[in-house]
Parts: sequence; structure tokens; C-alpha cells
Amino acid sequence: MNKMRIFLVLLFVVMGNLGGLSSAIADPVVDSDQVEFLLFEGSLDLDAGRVTEAIRSFSQAVDLDPERFEAHLYYARALIRGIGESQGKDGEAAVATALTHFQWVLEREPGNREARLGVQFLKALTFKEKPPPFATAPALAAWERGQAALADENARTAIREFKKASRLEPKVVAVHKALGDVLLGEKRTSEAIQSYEAGLDLSPKEYGLLVALGKAHETVGDLDLALTRYQAAFEVNSRAPHAASALVHLLRGRDAESPEAADLTLLGRAQLALNQTDEAEKTLKAALAIEPTLAAKKALGITHYLKSDDESALLLLQEVHLGDPDDIEVRYYIGACQLRQGKIEAGHETLKNLLETAPRNPNAMRLLGLSLADDPEKAEDAAKLLIAAHSAGAAVKNLPCLLGTLYMRLGHTFDAFQAFEDCLQINPDFAGAYFGLGVIADDLGRTREAIDFFKEYLEREETPDRSAIFRMGVAYLRSGQDEIGFQTLRRVVQPNAANGDTAQLNDTELLEATSYFLAAVRRYKDAIFIGEMLLNRDSDNAIYNNNLAMTYADANKKPGRAHTLALKANRLAPKNPGHMDTLGWALVRLSRLEEAEKTLLASVELANTAGLTNLSEIYYHLGFLYHKLARPEDAIAYLDRAMENPPTPYLRDDIERLLEQKKAEKESR
Repeated sequence: MNKMRIFLVLLFVVMGNLGGLSSAIADPVVDSDQVEFLLFEGSLDLDAGRVTEAIRSFSQAVDLDPERFEAHLYYARALIRGIGESQGKDGEAAVATALTHFQWVLEREPGNREARLGVQFLKALTFKEKPPPFATAPALAAWERGQAALADENARTAIREFKKASRLEPKVVAVHKALGDVLLGEKRTSEAIQSYEAGLDLSPKEYGLLVALGKAHETVGDLDLALTRYQAAFEVNSRAPHAASALVHLLRGRDAESPEAADLTLLGRAQLALNQTDEAEKTLKAALAIEPTLAAKKALGITHYLKSDDESALLLLQEVHLGDPDDIEVRYYIGACQLRQGKIEAGHETLKNLLETAPRNPNAMRLLGLSLADDPEKAEDAAKLLIAAHSAGAAVKNLPCLLGTLYMRLGHTFDAFQAFEDCLQINPDFAGAYFGLGVIADDLGRTREAIDFFKEYLEREETPDRSAIFRMGVAYLRSGQDEIGFQTLRRVVQPNAANGDTAQLNDTELLEATSYFLAAVRRYKDAIFIGEMLLNRDSDNAIYNNNLAMTYADANKKPGRAHTLALKANRLAPKNPGHMDTLGWALVRLSRLEEAEKTLLASVELANTAGLTNLSEIYYHLGFLYHKLARPEDAIAYLDRAMENPPTPYLRDDIERLLEQKKAEKESR
């Protein structure tokens, strides 16, 4: 049977305000109205399928009133409803938490059917997930008979069979845990403790055993030993809620007159694990007032970070780092603070150094990957880090959606398509996936699919990317749906409309705006399509002829067509430096380089005569020409001048690439 995935929820428990140093460790007064509200709110969330929100409300109710029967039952019910959403150690902790609360209910109401069935289900689930590694058939048979007895609620037989299995194979940890659970349920606490201790001797860091021992010692009133076991479990897995909740409960019950710094620090850390940040901050400040330990400073620094007080967090964490340079968690939060403060390079450097020490740290890989994902040039590094973080156990929200976007940037069309398909399986309302699939379909010429995807995107995105609207409008035009195509384009050109009223823009003006945008962003195929539409409407328009010629030349497609159109543009509007530049560029594409040089130099002269100051595009064309003519000095000179004021990011990138190439060639000679 495949290992089932268990839902883990971080418990966000918010307590009422406590005042003064002594109240940081004293029992709170139960607010019955607040508990009733939480139970009501949680029930509504659970009915609506909002399991995470329900668990949050019920966990708060348990913490506010630990003796409230319904709170424990509803909390366990919500946890069990979430089974199947996650996996691994966190899932095991969620199962243990639900099991504990069902058992709490059964201790007070042994006939409660829901709790009894819940215990049976969770125990069976745990055993099926991890069948004990028995080496002999008799031991396995005894184990299975014990499980069958449990299912029949025959505790006496279960105890007998589990004892037999443990005698036959005493080194199987699970059988000691199972035997201890049954004994504890039968109030045979001292025997249960012996069984748990036997298992712990074999596996000293077994979270479930440590928690079970803590519960057992708490049951007989040995609170100091219970606290020791819960603390050991907390150190093994601070994210699992049961140990943290138990620590908060026990530490608040201690003598508040003269609290010790160590107790306050542990309480603050447990509160922090339960996301009780306000209470954790108060408790940890009280601990530091008694003794300024690194542990308290670290926990308070993390608390400040979680409360978005990055400046205070960074001061404390850097102080802790000086005292303990090898603390991985501290270094992680320092990097996280730096990134959130906008100190991107420093944050990246901190996380990269951390990964040199701990190359498989999932949180560092995730945070660095997410940060690099914002940089288009780091898409490949970001994708690798996020995949590695996920493999190492980090929870990367919407990972396929992120990967789809990164693969799009890298030009990995098939991988992007697969990622976006996976994205929609887990998040069917993720707008970016529909945008990505629309772009892929559009680039592949699957016009009708592109329209469908873009429609889905626009329905979900309140502030859509203008390029999606452009693509959709052009796709409608390509499919012969001109009316809706123009309606779509009117949505996006409104910010550029001189009169602000796109209803007054005619179709030709819409095509002009669209053509300009498409050419500027190097969407040559669509720009040529729109350019030809414009030319069909007005074949003797010099601007239409020139712009379409430039698009063909930029795309390096049909240079003969580009040349013909450029000649016509110059005939219709002579002595125009822009038109002359287009003609020169078309000649470059035709490899008529001597003619191209004369034409482009004439364009520069016309521009100077007209008093134009931004000649970047002409200079770029001259630099490219001299590159073709193998005149590197002239190429570098004109490319340097082109960089003085490049008109678009796309052109700047072209200039930079060629300039770097020519300078590298010059240095290598």
C-alpha cells in the first residue's frame, strides 16, 4: 500500500493579552465567549471545506480552555478531515496530535463513538504506513493479532500479543510504542512508561515516543519529568504542535513568583512554534531581562522577523551569529531579513554561504530560489534551487506554477507546458498558468486555444498583463473575428489614447498602436501580420510602408520585401532620416554592405540637420554593418555611441551583446 499523505497544519494560536513579568508564565483566565466564538467559527469553516482555518480556530479554543470537551473533539475531527494533503514527518506529527485529542475525549467519555473510531483509524493508518520490520513469522503474526484485537477493542488480547511480539523481537521500536499506547489507555501507566522507555533506548530521538512519555508522566503528576520529555520531543521537531502545546501548558502552570530564564526562554520558543508571536515576544523579553542568553536572543530575533520588524530582528540575529557563527537557522533568518529589507545582494551572499556549509538545507534553497526567480537572468538557477528544495522537503507553494514561468523565460516550451498543466491540477484558478498556456499556444500558432486560455486568464486577473490583451486581440483578428478583436485591443490602448476615450479610436488607429507595441517587444510575426493589415487599408502611407519594412528587417525575414517597402517609404516621404535608416538596414540584411554604409551615413547626416538627438538605432545599424565589414574599431565606436540613449530594452540588449562580443574579440587579439 502506498504511503498515505497526512495533512499538517501550523497552529496559529492567539492568546489574550497578559501583563507583567509574572503573567508570562501564569495560567490565563478562560474567556468562555471567545471559546464559543472559535468553536462556532471553526464549525462554519469545516462545513465549508476550509480545513486549515477550522484547525486554527479549534486549536485556539483548546489552548484557551484545555478542559473544553468539544474543543478537543472538533480539533481532532478537523485534523482527520485534512488527511491526504501532505506527507513525511510533519504528517506523522499531525496524526499524533489528532490521536492525542481523540484519546483525551475517550478518557472523559469512553463510549464516544467518533473518538473511538478516530483512534482506530489513526492507529491503523500509522501501522499501515510503517509496518514494523519483523524478521520472523511468529513475531509478525503476534503483531497482526494485536492489531486485530485493537480493532475489536480487546485491549487484554492486544497487550498479550504485543508483549509476545516484543519478546520475540525486542529491537522493534514500533511494538514497544504500540504496547505502551494500549497500556496507557488501560490506565496501566507505569507499565506503559516501561514500554516507552524500552523503545526510546532503541531510538532516543523518536518524536512519538518522547511525546507519549511526556503524556504518561503528566498523567501520574510527574510534571518535571513530563516537561523533560516534551522538551526533548520539541528539540527533535519544533514544528510539530503537540510538544509545543504541552510545553506552553506546563510552563504556564509553574510558580510565577520567580520564573527562571531557561523556563521563560523555552516557553517563548514554544509560543513561537505555535505562532503566538505577541506572547513569545513578551515572554522572551522577560527571559532576557533575567539573563541575556544567545538562545533567548535568537528566539526573540526570529519573533521580530515573523512580526516584520526586520531591523530589530537583524540586530539580534547578527549578535547571535557573532557568538555562534555555525548556527544555520540564524544565518538563514539573517539572509531572509536582508532580502526583505531590499538588500538583495547581501541576502543572496548570506544564503549562498549558508549553502556552502549546508548544501541540502531546504529552507535556504527555497528562499534563494524564490528570490532569484524575480531576476529573469537567473531563471535557470532559480528553477534548480526550487526543485532541490522541494526534493529536500521544503514546502514550495505553487511550485509547478513557478516552474512554468521560469521555464517560459528559459524558452523550454515543453517543460513550461507540463508545469502549467500540473499547476492547474493543484490550483485551477491560478491566472498565471492560463497566461503561460495562452502564450505557448499563441507562439505555436494554435490561435483558438490561445484565445480560450487568455479568456480564462482575464477572468481571473484583476490587473492583467497588457501583452496578454494584445495577444488575445491579435488572435481574434487572425481568426477572422475582427469586431471582438478590436474591442479587445481597445481595452489595452486606453492608457495611451490621447483623448482618453478609446471608443473614439477607429480600427486603423487601434492597429497602429498594436503594430507599434508588437514591433517594440519583438513580436515580429504578429507585428508583420498587423503591418500588412494596415498596408492593405492604405498602401500609399509612408509610415505604414516604413514600419513594415523595419519589422521585416529586424526579424531578418524577406529582406527583398523589406527593401521594396523601404524604397517606397523614401519615395513617398523623402529626406526622412528614419525612412533612410530603414532602407540602410534593409540593405544590410541583403548583404549589400557598401550601399548600406552610404545610406546609413546619409541617414545620420539628415538626422543631424533636422536637430535630432537620439540616433541610437541608426548607430546600432552602423555598428552592426561595420561588424559585418570586419572593421571592429568602427563597430565599437558606433556601438558605444548607440548605448548613450537606447530607445527600448530590447534594442539595448542587442547593442550590449554585440558590443561585448566586439570588445572581447579586440582583447583577444
